Amino acid sequence: MRALKIAGWVLLGIVSVLVLAMLLVAWLVDPNDYKDDIAQAVKEKTGRDLKLEGDLDLSVFPWLALELGPAELGNPQGFGPGPFVSVNKVDVGVRLFPLLRGQLQVRRLTLDGLQLNLVKDAQGRSNWQDLTEEAPQPATESASDTGLPDIAGLMIKESALDYRDLGTGSHLRLRDLGVETGRLRDGEPFEVDLGFELDQGEGSVATLFKLSSEATLDTRGKRYAFKEFALDVLRRAADKDDKELPIAIRLPTLEADLAQQTLTAPQFTLKLPAAELNGTLSGTQILDAPAFTGTVALVPVSPRELMRELDMEVPETTDPKALDSLVFEARLNATKKSVLLEDLKLTLDDSKMTGRAGIEDFDSMAIRFDLTVDQLDLDRYQEPEDKKKPDEKPIELPVKELESLNARGTLAVGSLTLAGIKMSAVKLTVDAKDGLVRVNPSQAKLYGGAHRGNFTLDTRGKVARMSLEEQLSGVDFAGLFGDLFDSKRLSGRGSANAVLAARGNTTDAMTRSLDGRVDFQVADGAVEGTDLWYELRRARALWKRESPPTEASTGRTAFRTLQGTAAINKGVLENRDLLVDMDYLKVNGAGTLNLDSQALDYKLQAQLYRIPPEGAGAEMQDMKAAEIPVRLSGTLADMKVRPDYEAYAKSQAKQQVEDKKQELSDKLKDKLNQWLGGKKD
Repeated sequence: MRALKIAGWVLLGIVSVLVLAMLLVAWLVDPNDYKDDIAQAVKEKTGRDLKLEGDLDLSVFPWLALELGPAELGNPQGFGPGPFVSVNKVDVGVRLFPLLRGQLQVRRLTLDGLQLNLVKDAQGRSNWQDLTEEAPQPATESASDTGLPDIAGLMIKESALDYRDLGTGSHLRLRDLGVETGRLRDGEPFEVDLGFELDQGEGSVATLFKLSSEATLDTRGKRYAFKEFALDVLRRAADKDDKELPIAIRLPTLEADLAQQTLTAPQFTLKLPAAELNGTLSGTQILDAPAFTGTVALVPVSPRELMRELDMEVPETTDPKALDSLVFEARLNATKKSVLLEDLKLTLDDSKMTGRAGIEDFDSMAIRFDLTVDQLDLDRYQEPEDKKKPDEKPIELPVKELESLNARGTLAVGSLTLAGIKMSAVKLTVDAKDGLVRVNPSQAKLYGGAHRGNFTLDTRGKVARMSLEEQLSGVDFAGLFGDLFDSKRLSGRGSANAVLAARGNTTDAMTRSLDGRVDFQVADGAVEGTDLWYELRRARALWKRESPPTEASTGRTAFRTLQGTAAINKGVLENRDLLVDMDYLKVNGAGTLNLDSQALDYKLQAQLYRIPPEGAGAEMQDMKAAEIPVRLSGTLADMKVRPDYEAYAKSQAKQQVEDKKQELSDKLKDKLNQWLGGKKD
């Protein structure tokens, strides 16, 4: 017992001597006397200049602490005279007695006015490279094994980081950095608040970041957790006419286990002005081969209101109620190379989409999709006709975007309205890569018939090239022409085929350069607005100087078949074999159709091959087998079909002259035969 007492007194004496020695050192030794020696040692070790402009304040008891005034460390050779890092004030200290027992207890660590300037030159060398190129150190116990030191808190104030890459010209500035934490202990929760402003150099738009959370860092177990994680991002307005863009991210809990390589976020919320996205997220192999799964769901939002809040121009649409509602949900699967949305359910206004879509490979930006839409009216999203300018410029093809597009997938639409055409059971197979876009095949049902086609757009050259193959069968042309050309002039059911090609980088250039061939056949139809049979009877009465027909015009020209083939050259369709078969007439002829202006110019010949047995038209008996010129003009929306009175009069006059000439010739022949003693025929 006496020995223990003696040992205790001896230990107390030793500690007292050590404490007294440290106090004497702190009292008698001024660390400022060694600033030049410290700077010289740093110069010899790193080749950099160290400037200690402020005072060094050293204390020993009860804290072994150092307080450093303004100081800066220079750049390595070749990176200019500016400082690599500078600081206004550093205050750090460790509790003395626990340190003597091998325990590290750090009081509040303060960094005030820290400025870190990072530079990478055009050759790829950095001004921090030499500080990291040290010889390998023998293996020691890592921080994750010993745990996080006991730190009373961390405070970083009015600090900044500046990064320049002289090779790429990029510049990032992190300014007004502030960090404040509660007591840091391994495995115990602490409060943390962080904020900074990020921009890309002078004149760029700045973004403000603020983060707060309760964090738990279990460095021994490699587990990290955050509660009430809140990140607020505010993109500053570029000018007085722009709006600021606030973004808020909230996670009730976020946990990462680096030993098991897992991450879990049972719930997250992303808020934008007028929009909110909710979801869940979990990850595996987050260090070696990250793979994430989860869900995402957009709370119903008005796209119009969202665009206004995001300071975007809201387009005027034909339907003022378009872009009024948007909602979606999906399962998320992502890796470091891909992201895919599965079980996608999206509703835009009255259209519902389901399926899957995503990016298969980030390196090549390979987009893949398999989508189904119940109904889609694209015309309601077009600009209103009364808002379109007469001298509006042609639409430019997005050549650059198409060159980089890598997309493959299928799209099915239950009912689709496009450019006035109504279709159903639409199926498209899209394959686009390296500037070559193929839609092959495309198929749909429309106007009681069917469509099938192939489309190719090649933008790999300076001028884009388009090729198109279209097949229509069993189509009601009355409905098709009514919706496509806003015309009710043609009715009937039939088929059409087209093989077309065009070149150009605008829609107008494509139309003007359009070449190819088409054929068509329409049965049991009519040309509305003109009664050709009535017009021919009226023309005969005018020629014969008789009274016009007493019956009124029916206002339509019915036919049994209408068919022909045509060649297209530079946007003009030329048809040389038009044939129309009617009850009493056969019409054939040739003409042109300008696909840009829709202007028609046809010269036809109508021939009577049958006369009604009784009723209207019986007087046409003397016109049987006669060829009557007919002129077709106007546009597809407003066709004009009229007999060519002048041409008919000329042909009749010519025929009469020919008949007279033949009559005189016959008489002269008879006379000659009589004079020569011949016989009369």
